[in-house]
Formats: sequence, structure tokens, C-alpha cells
Amino acid sequence: MLLFLCYILSIARSSNGRTAAFEAVNVGSIPALAASLSLVYMISYIIFIVAYIILYVMLNYAFQFIFKGKINKKTLKKKSFLIILFSGIFIFSIVFFIKDPEFANRVQHAIAGGFLTMLISYLSFKDSEVKLNKLQILILTALIVTFLGVLNEIFEFFVQMNTSLVFALSVNDTWLDLTANSFGIILGSVFILFDKNIKNK
Repeated sequence: MLLFLCYILSIARSSNGRTAAFEAVNVGSIPALAASLSLVYMISYIIFIVAYIILYVMLNYAFQFIFKGKINKKTLKKKSFLIILFSGIFIFSIVFFIKDPEFANRVQHAIAGGFLTMLISYLSFKDSEVKLNKLQILILTALIVTFLGVLNEIFEFFVQMNTSLVFALSVNDTWLDLTANSFGIILGSVFILFDKNIKNK
């Protein structure tokens, strides 16, 4: 839910909002507005990164509670926090400088929504030290990320129907977002398969 609230706070998730912002930045006709929107984007991306770090903690504890029946706070790894932090900064920096708002949105869904969330879920599983093999972790991680992606689109639909915020101009936008998420999940799956730190029993 925290991630979804971050989506609402960020006008970067709105196709119309992104287009208007990029036009202002590219044309330069409204410098003050362009600077303000750039600041909003930066703040929203910072919120996203913080939310991803919180997601790592929540998933780590949830996996321990579900599979072990108890929670050990010492399973949280500094290395994982740094991976999530710098990955988030790198990914959102790329998204921020993409001039085409539609393409930027797809990249954000694929790399941030799919791959990065897949990585966070995987790190949560690995650090929680639950006794699952690589295939089980891969399947559960993919299901979790898929669930979050679909739930996000449903949440956006609900918000768009009941507020003035616009997240999608047509149903095609939703399907493209889900397709981009799936692409990110595939990338994340390849990463997990090549990680030798988890035994494939």
C-alpha cells in the first residue's frame, strides 16, 4: 500500500502529467514551472526509493513469520540496503533523463516496477534465511511481483475513476504497463538463476 501511495504522490505516473512536464522542460517556455516539476519528480523518486527499502524490510519479516513462525531482525543486511539504494538511484536517474514520457513510463515499469521489485523480493527471501530452493524462491518472487503490478493497476484505475488524477488514457496503457512489468520479471528471473548463493536442490 505504501508503494501505491507513492504512485499517487508522483505525477510522473500520469501520462498527461509527464507529457506536460516534458513539454515545459523541452520547450523552456515556462522555466519556473519546468524547474518545479523537475523538483517534484526528484522528490517523488526519492519517496519511491525509500518505499522500496521499506518493502525489503516488510518482505523480509513477512517471509520469516510465514516460513519460520518467528522474526529475527538481524537478518536485515547492510549490503542489501545499499544494493537497493544505489540501484534505485541509478534506475530513476535514467528514467528522469529520458525525454519521451511514454518510453520513460515503460522503462520505469520494466526496470523499477519489474526488475527492481523482483530483486528486492529475492534479497528479502535470501536474507531471511528461509529454507527454500532456488526454483521455489524464483516462482514465489515472480508471483509476488506480478501480484503487486496487477494490484497497482487496479489501484490506479480506482483512483482515476474517483479523482481528477489521470493514470491511463486508454486500456492499452494498462496492458503496456503490465507487459513492461513482465519483461522486468524475466530480467530479474535471469539474475536469480545465475546467482550461485542459493542452492538449486
